[in-house]
Amino acid sequence: MDSFARKSLAIFAWSSLVLAAPAQAAQLLIDDFSQSTLTTDGGQALQLSLGPNDATGTISSALSLGNGTSLNNVTRYLEVSPSGSSTVPGTSATATAGFGQFTVSNDTGVDSDISLWYEFDAHDLTAGGLNTALLLEVLTIDQNTSITITLRDSAGNSVTTPQQSFTGPGTFFTLFNAFDDGANNVDETSVEFVKLDFAGPSAWDGSFQFLATNEPPTVPEPGTLALAGLGLIGMGVAAARRPRKLTA
Repeated sequence: MDSFARKSLAIFAWSSLVLAAPAQAAQLLIDDFSQSTLTTDGGQALQLSLGPNDATGTISSALSLGNGTSLNNVTRYLEVSPSGSSTVPGTSATATAGFGQFTVSNDTGVDSDISLWYEFDAHDLTAGGLNTALLLEVLTIDQNTSITITLRDSAGNSVTTPQQSFTGPGTFFTLFNAFDDGANNVDETSVEFVKLDFAGPSAWDGSFQFLATNEPPTVPEPGTLALAGLGLIGMGVAAARRPRKLTA
């Protein structure tokens, strides 16, 4: 391999590693669920039990967040509205926020609508234009569970996304342009309200790790790029060490 080829290979490999390096994160944390929900019974979970004669019911609570958020004067609201036809006394729907996770559990024969929303001082969720999406880290989820998301800005403009379904664990994201429906465009630089509404089939369960704003996930994965870069560097080193053939 001649000198020009070796230099070109090294430059390309170095570029791959630079691309693989973590970008300067502009993530704005809405909630990492590190603070526990305060409930009417003093426990950690919002739970409503259903007996043979029960049809519906709702329980809710609110908690002012001091930690685990990048926003100011944040209040988290959590509401559980179960329904179902279970004939087993004491079956229930349960939602828990705290200790680093938000979890939902429905007993057999019970389904529920879960609402999780936040009110806070008006904030630029785009971080000066760097962020383009809402991110929700999904740890576990039933396939048929769906979600709608609502944003409201300080001028009172409010938009709710169409119902979207989870396909499994991973980083679920909704682009900010989904809140610009042409009639009531939300100003993402001055948002004061975020709401997530979850719904699922009987006995649906889910767990979530954080809610934030950032760029949505992209491909190829950084690890893939890094491996490619290291491989190219190795090829360059091997070529540099290879003895040259003598010419007459």
